[in-house]
Amino acid sequence: MTVYSVLGRVEHGETIENILKDNPDLPREAVEAALVFAASHPLRGRPSGRPWVRTG
Repeated sequence: MTVYSVLGRVEHGETIENILKDNPDLPREAVEAALVFAASHPLRGRPSGRPWVRTG
């Protein structure tokens, strides 16, 4: 699991508790650190998918 997938799951409504249930060997501090890292280091390059299509 990448830091960006953790961030994406939280941005789409999942809780840290849900992520920890799916990954019981992962410490809570690692999930929290992943969120901080991913938010402060956005991916570069072209957006994936079709960014011109509104989804919400």
